[in-house]
Amino acid sequence: MLEERAAYSQLIRDNIDYDYLIELHSSDTGQIDELVSLMTDVVCSTKPTIRVNGEEMPQQFLFDIFSFANVYGIRAIVLFTEEKIYTWLRQFVTVT
Repeated sequence: MLEERAAYSQLIRDNIDYDYLIELHSSDTGQIDELVSLMTDVVCSTKPTIRVNGEEMPQQFLFDIFSFANVYGIRAIVLFTEEKIYTWLRQFVTVT
C-alpha cells in the first residue's frame, strides 16, 4: 500500500508540475505539500464515499478529479490561500 501511495503522490506531483509550483510559490511550500497529501489521501482511499462540505461524494468521482488535477487548478488554490480559504477548504474535505 505504501508503494501505491508513493506512486500516486508522484503522479499528482507530476500532473501539477510540483517543482514549478514550488518555484513560483516558495513561501507556500507547506500548503502545497498539504494539498498533495490531501489529494493522495483521496486517491488512495478505499472508502466508497468521502465527505466533502458535509456531503458524501463518490470516491471514484474525486479520484478522477484529483488524479488528473493540473498546475492551473492548484495555483488557483494556492492563490486563494492568501485569503485564508485553504483552511476553509481543508475542514470541508475530510478523509478518515
